[in-house]
Amino acid sequence: MSYTHNRGYSATESGFAVGVKGSEVQVLAGTGVSSAYFTIGAVSTTSGANPALSSSHTQTMFVGGDDVTAAIGSGVHIAAGRFRTVLLYTAGNREQEVSSVRGQLVSKNGVNRHNMSAVTGSYEVNTGLTVDGQVFATDPWIQAGVLGRVGAGSAITTINANGRLSALAAMSATQSFAANSGVYAGLYVGRWATAMDFGYGVYVEDSDIGVYIKNSEIPSGDSYSGLRVYVDNGTTDTSNEYGLAAYFDSTLTANAGADNAGHVYNVGSWMNIGSGYTPVAGKIHVPFEGGIYDGGGTLTNARLVFGGQHQAVLSSSPASLHAWRLNTATYAVTALIAAASPQSVGYVAGAGTSGAQVGYVPIADIVGPGVVYVRVYSSAT
Repeated sequence: MSYTHNRGYSATESGFAVGVKGSEVQVLAGTGVSSAYFTIGAVSTTSGANPALSSSHTQTMFVGGDDVTAAIGSGVHIAAGRFRTVLLYTAGNREQEVSSVRGQLVSKNGVNRHNMSAVTGSYEVNTGLTVDGQVFATDPWIQAGVLGRVGAGSAITTINANGRLSALAAMSATQSFAANSGVYAGLYVGRWATAMDFGYGVYVEDSDIGVYIKNSEIPSGDSYSGLRVYVDNGTTDTSNEYGLAAYFDSTLTANAGADNAGHVYNVGSWMNIGSGYTPVAGKIHVPFEGGIYDGGGTLTNARLVFGGQHQAVLSSSPASLHAWRLNTATYAVTALIAAASPQSVGYVAGAGTSGAQVGYVPIADIVGPGVVYVRVYSSAT
């Protein structure tokens, strides 16, 4: 262990400990700019250059603390260790990378297994515990293995177009892999094999935009660059209604004064075609794509609906009610349905109209003409 300070004294010692029971120890350095540096080990990957770690010596340094059973108010933050970095330079941009705590895990050749990280946070319970806090509307009190918090004041911080400010961040500095048949992720959420699942893998509460995904360039050959969800029912019986891969639910409530003056949609999907983009002839572009793929199930009793199910469960009669609304501005559609085959729309060639006309279906409510109808018959002959 080596220690230096700005009074010109330096020393290298080994095999000693310093402790003052019942008081605090401070290392100060004269007047003016102070400096006090502690180094344990060396920035080296050579075996033996650092204090030896083993099953009997699992840490180079231990810092502990406890509340000694004393009550402590909510305005106090206690910690076994505190590292504070202050940035005072104002003559130009601060270009250096900065952190108050820096963890590094350096691996040489070999195979890494088990849990490994440069920084680990662990929230542990020794005996019975109740997790509680203030109501969310007042101020959330969060308990976590790792907590990231941003305190940027009120109207004193500017975020430029290229600025990124985040309570937690992950960046990839990896160019490529020799091979990858596993998972490489900015955030991974999992569990021990015998432990319970998280109630929520990711829980977002009261944010301007819950989740925003931006990919400036999709990887070549990748069909899932925006968002991919995979769900398997496993051993769970689908006896209830399930939104398997995704479910979206919103609630509209009355507001004070004049409200509800705009169009509302629960889920939206837009495909924006940029200037100069030229699709290959015959290739399909759709804002939504979906269907049912049969991998060998028994479908004898199945009622399959691959286009979607749309329901209106109402307690009062609206001014108008429709299953879909179409808007192509001034361009007329070629047909309402583009069918890949006659079977796709149940088309039968050569069928006549000898069946009795039994009624009509209001097929469209068109701005201008109004409602138009299609007659239906009692048979297909």
